[in-house]
Amino acid sequence: LFINPPAMANAEVNALLEEGSTTRIPGFHMPLGLIELSAYLRSKHDNLDIRIIDMGKDLYLVYKEILLNKERQSLPTSVEEFLIERLDTIDFQPDIVGISILYTSSHNLSKNLIGKVKAKWHDAMICCGGNHATNYYSQLLSDSRIDFVVRGEAELSFSALISEIKKGNENFEISGIIDRKRLENDAVDSSPLVQNLDEIPMPAYDLLDLDAYKNEQESN
Repeated sequence: LFINPPAMANAEVNALLEEGSTTRIPGFHMPLGLIELSAYLRSKHDNLDIRIIDMGKDLYLVYKEILLNKERQSLPTSVEEFLIERLDTIDFQPDIVGISILYTSSHNLSKNLIGKVKAKWHDAMICCGGNHATNYYSQLLSDSRIDFVVRGEAELSFSALISEIKKGNENFEISGIIDRKRLENDAVDSSPLVQNLDEIPMPAYDLLDLDAYKNEQESN
């Protein structure tokens, strides 16, 4: 399961959901990195069930409903309620939950999200990636709920991680996959890059509701 959290800060999302404040528009973008990674993983591994929750898009749709529905009936009224509602749309038990933290503004909300993920799926491994995670890996790994951080592009390293997990191997060293042991040993190199871009298939657009991105003017 891959999750794209909103770019808005936790306090701003609170103001939107709890107070109905619409002064800040929650922009969003198609999570191209996640659908490209998903396509690559599908090409390398059989029998992968991959899902994506784009909470940035979902938050914008809630914002639109708040504008239209001043009584805010059936809408989430807190960050916690919003996060839980989105997680409850998933009907399977994920082995790995990958959280794409692109923006530093998402840090606190992502930590909040991780708590909800662990409460729902106790045994799921938590892996963080994205620009923010690449640069703030040590801060993220100070949270015992986070198992791994991916530094840099994830295609090769995350695919290798899946292979090791499938084999039941808990003692592995993969460039770009940072855990607390590798952090202690200062083995924090970034992931290698795919050299032949033709190895990356077309993005897995089927994992998204494309109409939401085509029709909303706030989508980048």
